[in-house]
Amino acid sequence: MPVVLKGPVSSGTGTGYEKAPLTYSLIKDGMGQGQSWGKKNMYLMAVDLAYNRPCSIGKSMLRNLISGLPGAIPFVGWPIEPIIVLCASDGCKPGDLAANTQVIHIDHYQ
Repeated sequence: MPVVLKGPVSSGTGTGYEKAPLTYSLIKDGMGQGQSWGKKNMYLMAVDLAYNRPCSIGKSMLRNLISGLPGAIPFVGWPIEPIIVLCASDGCKPGDLAANTQVIHIDHYQ
């Protein structure tokens, strides 16, 4: 027997939890000392090269938004960024170039 939905499926008045993964993916490198949870566990950090400071939330949003754009291309978009990183002489991802940031080991930060 088919399921019949009555009323609105989504009222648009969510609690905000549905936006948390997207928000985190954009601002993750601007939290704390330029470290997402993964970077913190690997002793890495994102640094703003212009000011030699930990990555800000704004720079984090720019670097992660630019880096996420190729992934929006169905089926073939996901390998674009790794290919660019492997071909780049400095190993930076496109988002790092756009935001003027770099991921470094925390021992190299002064």
